[in-house]
Amino acid sequence: MVKFIKQTTILIILGILVFPSCTKENLKENLGVFNPEIINSAGNFELQATDVSNVSESVEFLWVNPGAKANPNVRANIDNSSVIDKGTATIKIIDAQGNEVYSGNLNEHGSYTSDYGIPGTWTIELNLSEVSGDLNINVEEE
Repeated sequence: MVKFIKQTTILIILGILVFPSCTKENLKENLGVFNPEIINSAGNFELQATDVSNVSESVEFLWVNPGAKANPNVRANIDNSSVIDKGTATIKIIDAQGNEVYSGNLNEHGSYTSDYGIPGTWTIELNLSEVSGDLNINVEEE
């Protein structure tokens, strides 16, 4: 009976050690398809990915839009110079209270300003559907 318990314990421990490594490997494979270069600092978020090919992915990034004590509401400037050859790509930005302050199509180049939002940790959501091309997005505090 003791031998059975020891063997079961060893199998459980091995399962715990092996399972996360498989998960990490799968994650690496997914990131290999969409491997953006990211700068994410308070007040500035930049994402660039070149030669993306047929990627369908939804990703979220947490970004701090600090604001100022004198102004409880802040906005963000969004600069999109992506070149989408195929597919659709959208961006959504949500403020620290969960309110959507910006939504846009990355197939359309340009500079935009979000609605006012609450300072703090904002969420930047990217939704890519069969996207091929180059992604180049900059979001910064106004």
